[in-house]
Amino acid sequence: MLDAEQKMKLLISDRPWEHEPDHEEWVHDLTGYKCTIWRHPTHGQLNGYVAIPKGHKAWGKGEDVMGVDVHGGLTYSSVDKETDEWVVGFDTNHADDFAPKMVALLFKYSSDADAERELENHGKYRDWAYVKDEVHSLARQLKLLDMKQGETK
Repeated sequence: MLDAEQKMKLLISDRPWEHEPDHEEWVHDLTGYKCTIWRHPTHGQLNGYVAIPKGHKAWGKGEDVMGVDVHGGLTYSSVDKETDEWVVGFDTNHADDFAPKMVALLFKYSSDADAERELENHGKYRDWAYVKDEVHSLARQLKLLDMKQGETK
């Protein structure tokens, strides 16, 4: 009997998540903001985050009030208690996305027919390059938002 991972390998030939890192942090060159990509341990999709300093126009705001355009919209906002930065982010686990560990869990805990049906209807896996581009876009948009604030002072 095949386990969940073996079934995934038989049914999905291109599996970039097997060769990508699970975490990376860097400082965005143009904005100076700390950027992070992190793989969700249960679902397997990549999430992207940008940290902004206190005093930024978006500091302390929720996900829906900033007016930035990023994959699936902002789905995370919280203060980093260690750095006192406001962290905003997005995930790639929406209806049109593919979260590899979710399908593996279906193979493990439900019928093969249910898991195969999910595979037939699955969305697109958002790979490392895609998520990194979205993180860079988010950092640039946040910087522009902050610069607009400065113009109105």
